[in-house]
Amino acid sequence: MSRSDTRWLYREPASSKHDRGSVSNPEPSQLHTSFLFIVNELETNDNPEDTGSVAPRIVNGRWMPPNQAQGFHRPVVGDVYRWENGVISGAEGYFWSEEPQVDQVHGYFAQGKIIRSNFPAHKQPKYYRGLTVFYCNDMDKFYAACDDVSTRSIETYYDPVQYGWHPLSFTHCTRENISYALQAGDRDTVIARHASWIGQVIPEAYRPHDSGPDEGGLSGYLPLIVALVAFSCTSNNLSHVLLQDQCWRNYTWRAHEYGHGRTERRGVVVSTYTDPENREGSTEERLCALEIGPDPIFTS
Repeated sequence: MSRSDTRWLYREPASSKHDRGSVSNPEPSQLHTSFLFIVNELETNDNPEDTGSVAPRIVNGRWMPPNQAQGFHRPVVGDVYRWENGVISGAEGYFWSEEPQVDQVHGYFAQGKIIRSNFPAHKQPKYYRGLTVFYCNDMDKFYAACDDVSTRSIETYYDPVQYGWHPLSFTHCTRENISYALQAGDRDTVIARHASWIGQVIPEAYRPHDSGPDEGGLSGYLPLIVALVAFSCTSNNLSHVLLQDQCWRNYTWRAHEYGHGRTERRGVVVSTYTDPENREGSTEERLCALEIGPDPIFTS
């Protein structure tokens, strides 16, 4: 699967000369891939009884996330985590700043950014990819849009299709039995019929209806994978799932005992960043390879 096949709905992560080491690079086998991420809860502002709210967006008689920036409240900030070679830890010293995330091409696209207070500007984490993900209802399930949708009105944005809402879908690699979670996939279900991550990370509704391999892996866009993990529980239990219970560890998923967090109209903004403490192992190229490469983020 080529990079262009699966990334057309997303901005290309902005390149930076600081993402790459200027001295001799270690061999790939010696590198640890890592990235930083944060899950911010996003509530909608579409209750007709609230002053200043937008009208609910109803499609085919069912609620869908708003298309207007004013249809959202400010995100509720979560904790910053580090993923490193399949192990999750708290990213000590990093926090969410309310300084807007901008770039010269796309402008304002997040209401904050991950920073480290004692790092100079050229050593700060670099924005890799972000997604807003909502669980709409039990029929439509997950819908996602690029970056933080509360920063723009989709209807009037310069590319409302590319930056609009799209359902969770998948692309399959039948040779490796891997399902890639995307917005622009050509499959509605995963490839594997049985896997440890089906049920909590991927709801049962996405299990294949016809024949398929018994086992298989899961990969895909990093913020989408993180969002699916976040929806496996409530926001209050996410740190327990990731840190105390270590449910996401060594490229496998261990089931937790908490109830799922897939409640109607719940939304999250997931932002992923390069890890400035791992410059050679946290480049755009390595994170892209993690997303769409032959080694799954979750094995069976």
